[in-house]
Amino acid sequence: MPTHPTSRDFALNVLLCILMSTLTVGGIVYVIIRGNVLEERYGKHNLLANTNLYEAFTIAVVFLVAPLIGGCSAFRLARSADRSAKIIGWLLVVMFALFFLQAAMIDWTQYRNYQEMLSR
Repeated sequence: MPTHPTSRDFALNVLLCILMSTLTVGGIVYVIIRGNVLEERYGKHNLLANTNLYEAFTIAVVFLVAPLIGGCSAFRLARSADRSAKIIGWLLVVMFALFFLQAAMIDWTQYRNYQEMLSR
């Protein structure tokens, strides 16, 4: 039984999608700038050794949670009654899924590199 969302629900889903997209892209920009600063300061090979644990945890949480919340909002947007909103919603679902998979693979690679560094 399909339910028709109100304009308030629609606006909330669009707002959440925009906020989570902004948070994810802002996080990517922050990581790129931070990587360049650390590379200039410590050299290319010491980036993992000079990483703050709390900062790395916060970045990982942002990159994993923001696409999840954005994907859920985009899915609700895709289930709306308007045809253009459905198309945009499904495109956003794919975009957030790719962001989430990218973040998961980066975190897994960093975890494996950290394990390899500890086993030496």
